[in-house]
Amino acid sequence: VALSQSSFLPVCAGSSKMAMGMPLRHYLGTLAASFGSMALGSACVHAYMQPEMSTESVAADFEREAQARRQAIEEVAKLTMDERFGPAVGNSGGSAPPR
Repeated sequence: VALSQSSFLPVCAGSSKMAMGMPLRHYLGTLAASFGSMALGSACVHAYMQPEMSTESVAADFEREAQARRQAIEEVAKLTMDERFGPAVGNSGGSAPPR
């Protein structure tokens, strides 16, 4: 039985386009399946963990954290200045440092 040269060519040979050594249709199917499964897994994890993404609560938490950070910086700066130069003038109940 003699086989012609065209019988050895893959089914997709000819006018179909190739991407990464495979037919474009198969490449796009693989690409869609891989990204689709990743997106579905991400959605499942997101739904399972049920994050609270209310903009008001996030903004309020951020404001409280920023205010606490500013207050902590001010307290440390005041303590540092008091240790170095003594208590500040006009401090509640304190007297001015001797000159």
